[in-house]
Amino acid sequence: MVAGSLTVLTISAPIPAVAADSVGLDPQVYIEEGLDLSLPKVTDGRATRDIWMSGCNALYAAVTPLGFGWSGEYRWLNCSYWGATATAKKYYSWHVSPNSSSQACAQGFGFRSGALPYWGSLSCGDSGSQAIDWGQVAAYPKIKVMSLSGLIVPIYWN
Repeated sequence: MVAGSLTVLTISAPIPAVAADSVGLDPQVYIEEGLDLSLPKVTDGRATRDIWMSGCNALYAAVTPLGFGWSGEYRWLNCSYWGATATAKKYYSWHVSPNSSSQACAQGFGFRSGALPYWGSLSCGDSGSQAIDWGQVAAYPKIKVMSLSGLIVPIYWN
């Protein structure tokens, strides 16, 4: 079954860290098309013991475009995020490079009820952090950034 660019995967194997019924885990998970299932994953902590595997807690770089428009998508390169329940959230944080005096705005990628993708505000300024609805979805975290000065602004995020 396909819901946009997501495929529903039914889990038949037991969840490693905790019984599925004790956390209300639905055996269906939405999987982003093209997701490399062999890469490490980060979860909200209720579905697996692999909460922060090496590479998943790295700082990633993004750059605002020249002008006042939003950048394209920047995503995690070497791991994905898996929501254990329908109420799972993905926590994003970002900051402008210390070598820049400019400010920016950021948006984080997430999923509304029914695995509908959306972009949520991560605030504007020189840094920000926000929890974005994720739900029971396995996908790559993504960010978009925009300059408030019209200049190119380097951003770090995770």
